[in-house]
Amino acid sequence: MTKKSGETSYRETTFGIIPRSKLILLEIEGIKRAWDFVLDRRLKVKIVITPELIKKLHGVGFSWIFPETSGKFRKVEVTVSDHIPPKYYLLPQFMADYCQNLKERLKHLPAFNQPDKDMWLR
Repeated sequence: MTKKSGETSYRETTFGIIPRSKLILLEIEGIKRAWDFVLDRRLKVKIVITPELIKKLHGVGFSWIFPETSGKFRKVEVTVSDHIPPKYYLLPQFMADYCQNLKERLKHLPAFNQPDKDMWLR
């Protein structure tokens, strides 16, 4: 795996400090866990996308890898290579705005029949 300028090569996890190449495999499993949660939940209740749901999904998917930070908005400044993400104290409002925007946009989608629960597995 080629390291980009400024890229973090190692990350602290429940499993110790591991290289990015090993973390990717854990993250794939985390995404699967979050997706399974959504598929199961949507059969029981209508899913409303909120900042709380987004944090819950992140916790379900990644708390077993990053128990101290998953399911929470970050509380520190970070940089990602040459990119500087938004200030940590703006994230709650940005996520609320994003969810409200998404709610409005979803109103304008055409109606469709609910797919059967296994359609995503085909």
